[in-house]
Amino acid sequence: GKVRWQDIAALHSLQEKEGLRAANKLTKGHIQFENRKMNVKLAAQTLSRSVASGLRFAEESNSLMDCSGTIEFCEIIDHLFDVFNSRSPLARGFKHPLNATNWAETKIFLRRARYYLMTICDQSGKRIVEGKRRMGILGFVFNIDS
Repeated sequence: GKVRWQDIAALHSLQEKEGLRAANKLTKGHIQFENRKMNVKLAAQTLSRSVASGLRFAEESNSLMDCSGTIEFCEIIDHLFDVFNSRSPLARGFKHPLNATNWAETKIFLRRARYYLMTICDQSGKRIVEGKRRMGILGFVFNIDS
């Protein structure tokens, strides 16, 4: 599917119009981020599992059209943030630090995520890692490889 920023902006607009949030932290600051491009916390909140869940709910309730590509992208990026920032031994799932018991599952996910990131294409069909805006994707790939 297609990953579109418009899907996230549409979810924010829908939440503003309805006066409710779909259990996410999306605000106007997340949508109009131009002055805060380097804010990782903002990016993590925008590309999170809760935003993916909100998009899925809006899609299923016919409030938004097909956003499956955006949902998948948000879920993968959220899982990657969880793996990269894992440290608490009490955490569950991808937030749990790497160890012998969860390494196999995490390795499968990391391989899948790496392939996904390396094959994402822009609107013209050119892979992102071959374009001018490749550094964000390559940063994730280098972390995966590490």
